Amino acid sequence: MPDFHQDQWMEINAIFTFVVPVLVGLGAVKYQGKHHSPFDTHPITSFLSIFSLLLYYSLSLPLVAQLPAFHTISGAFTFYFLKILSFSLSIIFLTSLLFQGLFFFLLYLPLLMVFAAHFCGFLRKLLRLRRGTA
Repeated sequence: MPDFHQDQWMEINAIFTFVVPVLVGLGAVKYQGKHHSPFDTHPITSFLSIFSLLLYYSLSLPLVAQLPAFHTISGAFTFYFLKILSFSLSIIFLTSLLFQGLFFFLLYLPLLMVFAAHFCGFLRKLLRLRRGTA
């Protein structure tokens, strides 16, 4: 499997490991003492956040990266695309449980821009690999 940039994945994993507990902790503090939680009032968002978290963590397992389906260029691209997508969506959905309204929309933009930047970078690398100029 082509190794695009392993050191950047370590940085992304570190960010993810920091951000997720902070968001869960903020949610616990915000809804402490209330009779409802965001997981009760927004079941679809809760399900999507948990699903994207599980997808990200399952793709982070070293065993998954060694599957034969991910040893081709398109398979590696799909692997990295799913990993970035699940990273972005899990943070977006967890944040959406804390903030609603226009302010939250402004929080979406940087995360979507990070996803778009990584996606464009992977497209460029994929095209270079296909041309043989990697």
